[in-house]
Amino acid sequence: MSMSLNDPDKKTVAQNKVFQGWLSGMSDSEIEMSLKMFDTKGFSRYRDSVIDRIPWGISAIGRYLNAIAKEKGLALSTDLEYLPSLVKYGVDSKIACQLTRLRILRTEAVKISNVYKEKMQKIEVDEEEAQGFESDFFESIKSLNMLTDEELRNLGVGEEMIKRIVDIRERYKKETSNLEPEFPPFDYAEILE
Repeated sequence: MSMSLNDPDKKTVAQNKVFQGWLSGMSDSEIEMSLKMFDTKGFSRYRDSVIDRIPWGISAIGRYLNAIAKEKGLALSTDLEYLPSLVKYGVDSKIACQLTRLRILRTEAVKISNVYKEKMQKIEVDEEEAQGFESDFFESIKSLNMLTDEELRNLGVGEEMIKRIVDIRERYKKETSNLEPEFPPFDYAEILE
């Protein structure tokens, strides 16, 4: 019986599930179930020996692609720079990435990011306004401010993490509350002419 190259073996399927689970913010215990199909080390050791090395390779590929694009006069999306961090932190969005950097648990950062995206889709934002969003970091802070503690509890966020989020909200309150829209300089002399 021959096996087609198009039919992945069980190990390949399980490896793909591990990586998909990692990038989608799945809990370590859930990922461990797929890992047991091909590795007995346990997820933390597997993460240390395999997953933690992948961002370095992605970063090198990204730098290489940027150099080639620059040579050819092309511009690549700045979002490409986030790929290594997304893999490193095991999240699927820039906001979740920033939240994990603030020491919010990976699984909870993904949940918060997803709910924030849903809320933002309900708010009508025109394209000009969307392009004027603050940095990704402040966008992640806004995601924390947009959710109530009760909504966080409903997402399954633990009390310790909610306390951490409250601390983050307080620490960055001034910086996000003072963000007023910027208007281009206005010259009254133009009106008088």
